[in-house]
Amino acid sequence: FDSGPPGVTKDSLHDSTTPVVCRGTPSMSPVPKEYDEDPNRWVCEHRWQGVLAMVRFRRQVGKRHQVQDRWDEDGEIFGYSLGEVGFVAFSRGYNNATGQGSRQDFNLTGRQTRLKEGHYCNLAAEWGLVPPPERWAHMCTGGDPIKVDKEGR
Repeated sequence: FDSGPPGVTKDSLHDSTTPVVCRGTPSMSPVPKEYDEDPNRWVCEHRWQGVLAMVRFRRQVGKRHQVQDRWDEDGEIFGYSLGEVGFVAFSRGYNNATGQGSRQDFNLTGRQTRLKEGHYCNLAAEWGLVPPPERWAHMCTGGDPIKVDKEGR
């Protein structure tokens, strides 16, 4: 994990000094010119906030659960439920290069899901690996847990 991107061995790092220094998680998309000019060549997406948690989610959910309840708001925000195990929401975000998109946060309060009543983490904000569901202790590292009521909202 501390040796650069997955699959890269130290003897293949001819164009870099070791240890490999990765760029941080970008704060906007597309990345600004300064990010592209960072002297640390390695991007290391596997270390970005939310990536490990979302990979765990994909592996746990797999293709067993049908996409349901799709919704879209003007092409800027969209989402769907994956049965009773997950709810996914995406924001297009703002593109600095084209000036398109929204800089506004989006509020999912009251949005219908198929989730059971309980507390859930925002996986895109998590740092590191999230434990499997059977060992989860309702601890979120990326912010407060999200409460879903008995109606799935």
